[in-house]
Amino acid sequence: MYCSIPSELDFDSHMIEYFPGTYGDFVCAIISYSIDEFFDPVDPAWTRENAYWRSSENTIMLRNKYPLSCRGNGYEHVEKYTELMLGHKIFLDYPDLLIKNHNYKKIMFNTHMRLNNNNATELDSRTLNNNFTKTRVKALTIDMDFDSILMSVCNEYFTSTERSISNPDIKKIGVMFSNRVKTLKWTERHIPEEKKLKIGNILEFNPSVIQQYGNVNEQKFNEYFKEYSEKKLELLQNLTIRTKNKFLFADRKIQEWFEDQYDRTYESFFNT
Repeated sequence: MYCSIPSELDFDSHMIEYFPGTYGDFVCAIISYSIDEFFDPVDPAWTRENAYWRSSENTIMLRNKYPLSCRGNGYEHVEKYTELMLGHKIFLDYPDLLIKNHNYKKIMFNTHMRLNNNNATELDSRTLNNNFTKTRVKALTIDMDFDSILMSVCNEYFTSTERSISNPDIKKIGVMFSNRVKTLKWTERHIPEEKKLKIGNILEFNPSVIQQYGNVNEQKFNEYFKEYSEKKLELLQNLTIRTKNKFLFADRKIQEWFEDQYDRTYESFFNT
């Protein structure tokens, strides 16, 4: 049966915008897997994908992956996302979803903020700047304490290729940490409260965080979170503690630099 690109999807469609390392793929995956009526993009009935994971010989940690991601492949160059763009993605990746009978009513996409040299503006935010007519977009935020931010940085750093546990690139981690503080402070100031998805401390993630999207099947939620913890989160927590204690805070000057970046005001970052 032939299908055409829909001008908009016949779904209650959602998108989560997030910064690298802040668990956006995990959040979208657990929503799609555990909340009633959501399309699960790794359901074997619709795809040959068999898991929400991607491994690499050159990475220390497994990387979560979420198939309905609008980043890379030219998506980052689109100034304003549209319903047609989402319809086109489904047409390319899941055409059977457009022609076969199913009981799904909701669908989740994700993306990154479009940044220019890590200088966030309202024009770069997919949450604030889009041409959607029905898709609801929220910006993911995490706790703003030092350790939560550092863990998100380690998540990005250690899932990148060719990273060393015994000799991490402290300068690279420092740049990533400073940029993460900067962009999170921008988000806190500019994104309206009703457009934020606050996930808090990833170690305390629970069904109440995502229940705004529908009824959470707690058995499936616990099943997926247990898998995520065993495959990734426990290692990430240990790597973060080790990196902080052995490489960052073992040297007083390095510790002071990181603490100074954490304490910087919004005005000192953006000169306003």
